[in-house]
Amino acid sequence: MIWEALERVKTLKFKVNGWEAVGDMEGDTATYRAVFGRIHYKDSSRDYYLKPGELKQIAKLDWAPPGLTEYLEACNGVLALGKELDTDALIHEDGRHLAHVLAEAGEARLVGILGKRASGWASKCPGGAYATHYAAMSCRPDMVDEVVKRCPKGVTDKVDKNGWAAIHYLAKAGGPPSMAKAVDLYGTGPKAKTRKDNGEIPKGSTAIEIAEHFGHRELAAAMKALK
Repeated sequence: MIWEALERVKTLKFKVNGWEAVGDMEGDTATYRAVFGRIHYKDSSRDYYLKPGELKQIAKLDWAPPGLTEYLEACNGVLALGKELDTDALIHEDGRHLAHVLAEAGEARLVGILGKRASGWASKCPGGAYATHYAAMSCRPDMVDEVVKRCPKGVTDKVDKNGWAAIHYLAKAGGPPSMAKAVDLYGTGPKAKTRKDNGEIPKGSTAIEIAEHFGHRELAAAMKALK
């Protein structure tokens, strides 16, 4: 079933996260860093997500992160299931639409199994969260971008039952500083305030303050730098 397949993607995503190694690929020595299941290629001038074909190449090398091959196979499994199912009609047993679960899984290329006009992009789950909230928690700029493209205007700045917009969850989850750029795709900016108390975070907190509270200093600094 597709729910089990997506849970496997999410689990393996965390398995490869945090891996880092220096390798030589086509004569170019660079640092490859895993960020929630996608490998970062980073040197003095570039910082980008490798394409699936490049990831497949890396998976064959002896310094590849443990679980990368399995992760890629799990993603392919979801893509295959997506071709066989009426994806817009799929609702998880917890009441979430497939759009919410895809966004949470955190692999951007998987959202393609669900049409751009699917009802899930505009709907909220029983807890009041939208796909944008789940995408923010994935800490993946490419996932944020893909979800925002599919959500109707006005959805990106919606708040859940806790009074938090997606940007507040992004600040709590952290992730690479490049997530700050993804913030601009949301309707609310980093200075937007929470509307309710939520655990240790009081009402009226900004995304910048939340990021600082949870120790995401680089992300907070990047948010402050936004014009």
